[in-house]
Amino acid sequence: MTMNSRPAIDIPQWTIDALAGALERALPGGYCVTDSDGVFVAVSPGYCRLLALEEAALVGRPVTAVLPPAAREAGLRVYRGRLAAG
Repeated sequence: MTMNSRPAIDIPQWTIDALAGALERALPGGYCVTDSDGVFVAVSPGYCRLLALEEAALVGRPVTAVLPPAAREAGLRVYRGRLAAG
């Protein structure tokens, strides 16, 4: 376990659904949720529309997958820096 990682917890699906609904109302432009490794675990319909991609094309893939190949290494550094900063 790294300094920034937290132990996994079981969250009931109804709680996840309620949170997703609240986020979609608060952030109609879209949002994504990633794990500590930088992999998409959830994306909103607005986020999918913004990127013109389906949810299945994003969830389970690294956040850098939406960047041009030449920008992925730098994008990963930025992501890790923000995660480390809290």
